Amino acid sequence: MKKVAIFGGTFDPIHLGHINVAISLKDHFSLDHVLFVPACVNPHKRHAKMASCLDRAKMVKLAIKDLPWASLEMCELNRAPPSYMIDTILELKKKRKWQNCQFYLLMGQDVLPNLHLWKDYELLFEQARPLVAIRSCDSVSLDEKLSKSASKIVQDGMVKTPIFDISASDIRCRIKKGLYVGHLLPHLVHQYINKLSLYRTGP
Repeated sequence: MKKVAIFGGTFDPIHLGHINVAISLKDHFSLDHVLFVPACVNPHKRHAKMASCLDRAKMVKLAIKDLPWASLEMCELNRAPPSYMIDTILELKKKRKWQNCQFYLLMGQDVLPNLHLWKDYELLFEQARPLVAIRSCDSVSLDEKLSKSASKIVQDGMVKTPIFDISASDIRCRIKKGLYVGHLLPHLVHQYINKLSLYRTGP
């Protein structure tokens, strides 16, 4: 059975930390394909100002251009906001292309404290096993509000990987200050941001 992973996020912008997580987890778990799914509106960041859906999707496409096992999935951008991963999983499973696939959910350690806020997280983890890139076992702080069964599923999917300490908010802040960010982004994404003068103003 084909092993397909979903990597969701605002990707505002997508950076080398995202790419590193995808590659590390793909290699460790021998995944066949990774779907990058930009969120239209993150339900936990509803009031944050973001680059447009189109710009974020284009940056993702540029970032994964040389990864033959990765593709851009636009379903959340075509759906009324906010974006819930459980809805995305159930929608993808209805598509002929992804039927008879085993789904997984890629995530970084930074999302662990808020997992209890995810819509129908227990059902979600049944539909797509979470795979988590962590810095070290000692640095993990699991959400105490998660059910015991969900906590075990998350723990079983944890893998120590080289973590790039990069955040999209820091990148946006550096750009606004006129600082260099080429060391934090895929080259084509860096070019795209410069060409359109993204993130020069705003939060």
